[in-house]
Amino acid sequence: MDTQYKSHDEYRFESEYEEVDTTDRFGLNQEQRDELISRIRKHTSECHSYWDSLYELMETDWGLYSGEGQWTEEASATRRNRPKLTLNQLPKFVKKIVAQTKKTPP
Repeated sequence: MDTQYKSHDEYRFESEYEEVDTTDRFGLNQEQRDELISRIRKHTSECHSYWDSLYELMETDWGLYSGEGQWTEEASATRRNRPKLTLNQLPKFVKKIVAQTKKTPP
């Protein structure tokens, strides 16, 4: 058996010039991935800024519907040990609209 073995330096020299595939499973290289991620982050921040005001209004509405948001913290603090009367009239109107919507779906 006449086998020739390569030295450690010869292996290292060959691997330096090997063509390494740097694309991922979608066929994107590192620069394309970075550009795509930056575009996604930009669009995500635009979406958040667009919908933030709507979500704030929704939280206010939900607080009024549940009855917890009808007293502001300042008004609640001034009442301390005195009762805070909450007459929650919204659920009956919401139930009425939901029932009508269920009867006649769009």
